[in-house]
Amino acid sequence: MKKGKTALFVTILIVAVCALLYFFPVNSWIGKLPLVSKFYNNTSIEIFTRNCTAKVSINGKEYGETPLTVDDLPEGEYTITLDRISSDKDFFYNRQTFTIELPQNTTARLDIEIGPSDTMQGAVLYYTPMKISSENGFLMVTPSVNNANIYIDSTFTQKGTISNLELPVKEYKVNVTADGYESVEMPVLVRKGYLLNLKTFHFPVPVILDETKMIAE
Repeated sequence: MKKGKTALFVTILIVAVCALLYFFPVNSWIGKLPLVSKFYNNTSIEIFTRNCTAKVSINGKEYGETPLTVDDLPEGEYTITLDRISSDKDFFYNRQTFTIELPQNTTARLDIEIGPSDTMQGAVLYYTPMKISSENGFLMVTPSVNNANIYIDSTFTQKGTISNLELPVKEYKVNVTADGYESVEMPVLVRKGYLLNLKTFHFPVPVILDETKMIAE
């Protein structure tokens, strides 16, 4: 009789714990424990906007203006919105939204110039854990324009995009170019056990009118 009650109690306890974890995931509460938070919330997001200032919201919460670094975040998915601040009424700047993954002990970086409408120049970098056993790291490069040329340490690597390129762990210089668009060049750090996601955005090259030709016409 006692064994039956014990088994029933254990079953109820397991069901209760599973239900608790389902409705209140570990990530939502463990990072709030006083003695654990400084070790668990060890990720950060760095946000820079070139030639402009932008208001920043992360997961719907306002964090101020760029440049901005937000530390001590728990791992998880984050939605970042940037609203460029401008008094120039001749241009309209759209809100820009980015979704990134933030594993423990990593830093995500946004380095963006927000142009009129939906144009942008710069890059977004963040890491994704890899389940593949390897001493190396991995790199993914996703340009915003088609037929981009991707160079790693000044060596042409691929046209278009790069997916899960395995590389030795170290710092590299990535340069992305495309006809008719401005290039994006920046250093990246490939880490063991992680996929580094690099998304690049490119301004169209300004069209320079030939004033002499215009006058002649």
